[in-house]
Amino acid sequence: MYILAFSLYIFLFTSNLRLLATRTWVIMEQKRAGVAEETQFSDKELKEIDAKVLRFMNSGELFPSITVMQNGKEVKVFKAREVSHLYDVQGIFRVFSWTRSISIFLLLVLIFLLVAGNRDRKRLIYGYSSRAGLFFLATVGGLFLFVLLAFNLFFTEFHQLVFAPGTWIFGSGEILPQLFPERFWLESALALTAACIAETVLVIFIFRELRFSLEGKKRF
Repeated sequence: MYILAFSLYIFLFTSNLRLLATRTWVIMEQKRAGVAEETQFSDKELKEIDAKVLRFMNSGELFPSITVMQNGKEVKVFKAREVSHLYDVQGIFRVFSWTRSISIFLLLVLIFLLVAGNRDRKRLIYGYSSRAGLFFLATVGGLFLFVLLAFNLFFTEFHQLVFAPGTWIFGSGEILPQLFPERFWLESALALTAACIAETVLVIFIFRELRFSLEGKKRF
């Protein structure tokens, strides 16, 4: 039952993550970080690059050829090792996509059990969902503090965990770290965890109120 109850919070996490992988969020954060000034790309070029990168991340397509005009010549934006890293990142996106799909299936099962269940089963589901939410809240809350207080350590540990050594470290002359600088990842991580915390608190409150109403208890 805990797995089914936890699926709701995994769905919230992966859905929020998906919202951060949209052009709206990426362009907004790049403007805040001054990416156009750093890369010397025009707004049009930057939007086209973002669109192609995000489409690649959210699909199973091969990485497209992305070029800009410099001194009358077409120049590739990303070097081979940057493209290789983007393929690695696409693999992470696929994992989260499959995780979200599984969480949706489990959530539908939970909803079915809730709708078809009697009073005792509903009370049980509300209880399990509340406790699962508290565990998720503690986990995401801890992650939020980790990011807020020690982002560099968090960033390094995360990359060492999911990517091969050296494949995620780039030089100052490479475009990828300029397009997605540290500020971009810091604010994205804080936004993701903050949204999950707010949503989880709301969900826990709703489940607790529903459980109390089934038990006939007065809250005030």
